[in-house]
Order: sequence, then C-alpha cells, then structure tokens
Amino acid sequence: MRGITLKTYIVDLHSKDPFNILQGEISPLLDLPYLKFLDLSLNDFHRDSIPEFIGSLQYIEYVNLSNASFRGTIPTNLGNLSHLEVLDLSGNCFSLKADNLNWVYGLSSLKVLYLGGVDLSNADDWLDAVNMLPTLVELSLFFCKFHKLPQNLPHVNFTSLKILDLSYNDFSSTIPDWLFDIGHSLVYLNLSRCQLQGLIPDAIGNLTSLT
Repeated sequence: MRGITLKTYIVDLHSKDPFNILQGEISPLLDLPYLKFLDLSLNDFHRDSIPEFIGSLQYIEYVNLSNASFRGTIPTNLGNLSHLEVLDLSGNCFSLKADNLNWVYGLSSLKVLYLGGVDLSNADDWLDAVNMLPTLVELSLFFCKFHKLPQNLPHVNFTSLKILDLSYNDFSSTIPDWLFDIGHSLVYLNLSRCQLQGLIPDAIGNLTSLT
C-alpha cells in the first residue's frame, strides 16, 4: 500500500522458555527505523557479533541483549543512540568485550547501564566514561575483569546514581574517596569479592540514602 509507512515501536522477543529460543539473523530490524524498544534477551545467537545496524536505530530508547550468546567487540556506534535510556549487554559470559568505553559519551539520555560479564580488562577509562553520564541511575559492572579501581576523580558528575554494582572484580586497592561524593543519592552499593584492602573510610557515613 503506497503512501503508508509502518511504524513499529516495540520488538519484544525475549525467551521465556529455554526450549523455545530465537536463533538466526536479526537484520530485518533494519526495516524498523522508528523502533524504540528492543528485547532479544535469553536467546541463543550462536556467538554472533552484535549487529552494527543497532547503532543506527536513532529513536531507540531500550536495548536488552543480555544472556543471548553474543560475542566479539561491542560496536562503538552504539554511542550514536542519543535517545537510549537502558542498555543491557550483561550475561554473555565474557564473550563480549570492549577495549574502552569512549563510545558511551554519546549516550546523553542513558539511565541504566548493565555490562556485567563483559570483558573490560583493557578499558582503563571506564570511570571517566561513566562519569560523563549525569542522568545515570543504575550502573552494573560486576565480573568485568577489572584490575584497577581509579582512586582519583577530580569532579563527580554522575550524581543521580542510585545503584552501583562493582562486585567480583580484582581491584586490590583501597576504597576511593570519590565514591562518597555521590552519597546523597546512592541506595545500593555492592563491592563484594573485589579484593579491597585497608580501612573502611569514616566517609562511608555520607551514604545517608543507602538501604
């Protein structure tokens, strides 16, 4: 039918049944330029790479590719998604990686970032990158193979943060002071199994909203 544009806003294909999962190509989503919600979680894409075209979905607000057996390097063009509010790439068992997080700078609307289980062992800029996201409310970076917890952050910008999970990393350092500069908003903090050392700072008392 000429003159009619099909506008699809939601594609929710996450699997609810481990014996009934989605497999194969997902390139037809290129024909859905107005897509706002994409959930392909809990499927098995046989360790294919995350398709580059997702970075061209200019109206997308929600992307969940967790536990879907993706592999390779996270496409940096995901940083083009200026309307994106939720990005979940967790649970892909270290088969996903990123050498840096510079690409998140463009995610100016991001509120939730889940990268648990993504290999970020080379992403030494991770703290500077997420600090550029003032609207960030939830940040989950558990089991990311971090080997360094930056001790200095001249200016804390992500002051809307309520949930922070850095568990199961190998920091082997003390708890940094910058952590307590976001104390007025933080309600959940997980630093378990991080090989942290030294005294617990008295400034932990600044986490007045912690539940």
